Amino acid sequence: TITEGISAAADGAIVAIAAGTYGEDLTWESKALTLWGVCPSQVQISGSDAPLAAVVIGAGADGSELRSLSVTGLAGGVRVEGSSQVLLEQLWIHDTGDRGVTLQSESGPVQATVQDSLVEAATVLGVQVAGADLELLRSVVRDTAEQDPGGVGQAVAVQRHPATGAASTAVIRSSSFERNHTSTLVISGSTASVEASVLRDTQPSRLSSRDGVGIIAQADGAERASLTVTSSVIENHRARGVALIAADGTIEATLVRDILAQQWDSRSGEGIAIQDDGTARADVTIADCVVERSRQSGILIRGSDATVRSTIVSHTAPREEDDAFGRGIAVVRQAPEAPEATAAIESCRIEENHTFGIYAADAAITVSGTFIAATRPQASNGDYGDGIGLVTMEPQLGVPASLDLGASRIDENAGAAVMALGANVAMGETTLDCNGSDVIGRCEYLGKANPYGFEDRGQNLCGCGTSRGSCEITSF
Repeated sequence: TITEGISAAADGAIVAIAAGTYGEDLTWESKALTLWGVCPSQVQISGSDAPLAAVVIGAGADGSELRSLSVTGLAGGVRVEGSSQVLLEQLWIHDTGDRGVTLQSESGPVQATVQDSLVEAATVLGVQVAGADLELLRSVVRDTAEQDPGGVGQAVAVQRHPATGAASTAVIRSSSFERNHTSTLVISGSTASVEASVLRDTQPSRLSSRDGVGIIAQADGAERASLTVTSSVIENHRARGVALIAADGTIEATLVRDILAQQWDSRSGEGIAIQDDGTARADVTIADCVVERSRQSGILIRGSDATVRSTIVSHTAPREEDDAFGRGIAVVRQAPEAPEATAAIESCRIEENHTFGIYAADAAITVSGTFIAATRPQASNGDYGDGIGLVTMEPQLGVPASLDLGASRIDENAGAAVMALGANVAMGETTLDCNGSDVIGRCEYLGKANPYGFEDRGQNLCGCGTSRGSCEITSF
């Protein structure tokens, strides 16, 4: 048996495994071993439901390797607890009754590399990282199932250790994730980077019809999460493509598209959502990205700080529930007691959205070097269609919504180029061309009065085609 081979092997030995199906639960510790099969299609380890996993690498087995075989079982697939520099390579981990791969620091630090492997049809989690370090390279995690309807079936969870609170790190590169449940990647109070990877088709919970999110990065108590995404594709999820909640993040050179509404209430559907948790703010930079065919808002910034640079936001569809919104970028303060929101939007292209190209409610935004065009009216009632809309909803706070607009162009929007409802606008070196109207203001919104303001910083042009002149704000 393989168990006999493990018992007889000295530290540093290779245990070669011939073709066959082995109904064994394998475990070793205190020595580095390499278990090497012929190939995953010919060697299968089939574990029972007695241990935590079919293969358990315990403490003191630093440098151990598991190669070229498949693992299945009534419990989990592979578990590493208390060893580092572990390599899991060319594995097929499939149809497990619990987690596919678990890295959890129990009796010492845990670090493992999973590469050139397929983890499919695991239960609850494809890969769990708890107080450990993961490197996931050139691998696929798909079809992770919920244990019970209403549970989770996430591809990868990067989280703090449940007992010690130790944070985890994960580096994910050149990998693919599809048809997992509730969320593909969840980072809680830990750090993760995703590079050159594809995340698609996350399914909602079978019981509640909630979620279906691509990536969630969230604080765990006072411990913030940190997420970096580069050169990746995030597509065809529900509720949100990427959600950062009281977290820090950078999203670069990434395509986020075709995000659908949450199934249970036909709401949400944002491509990227950056939001507070009621007290703590998120802080995120988005650069050189494309966000297209989202719902409700292409990018939502709520009670947080964000920089959006050299990014295209287009073809945001209205909310599925009632045909409202469809905004390109929305920057909002959720409530008087909630954190403020700020955004710097630089060198972007925002077009073919609904209701507002950019919307700010009780928020301060700076827009520079940006092109905003072809915003359509709100589908539910034909209102708005403005390039930029500013609203002061809570004037008693004494912090009206504000816009600092420079070196930009706003063209052919159905409504106003800029609308200010009890808000302040400062504008310079900007052209407003062939919009429904140029700059309009009102000192009242939803029965709450607040004066609007307009500062012309010069070198602005308003009008249409050759009929252009200076820009003024018009009351309506």
